[in-house]
Amino acid sequence: MSFAKDSKERAMFGEFYRLCEKYWKPTEEDRADQGFWDRMVSEFMEFVNKYSEYGDDTLVRLAAVIITRAEDITRDNCPICGVNQFKLVAAMLKAKAVS
Repeated sequence: MSFAKDSKERAMFGEFYRLCEKYWKPTEEDRADQGFWDRMVSEFMEFVNKYSEYGDDTLVRLAAVIITRAEDITRDNCPICGVNQFKLVAAMLKAKAVS
């Protein structure tokens, strides 16, 4: 893996960043527009299909995080373990290391 200026990985993260900018915090108008949701899912699917490698679901997970975040904002859901988010991440990493 390389993150050199002209690498696939650098292009991938650049595109991911642009998708985050576009979908990070949907407006009230976006939230009510089914077209917004359809475009978001479609653009993330294109992103995943463009950059995914067989056996690596990292990009699916990244896409899911942004889509879920937009859904949570729309539904006024509290983030999972909002106050203890670092403990959640630490527990997930520890569980992954053990398995």
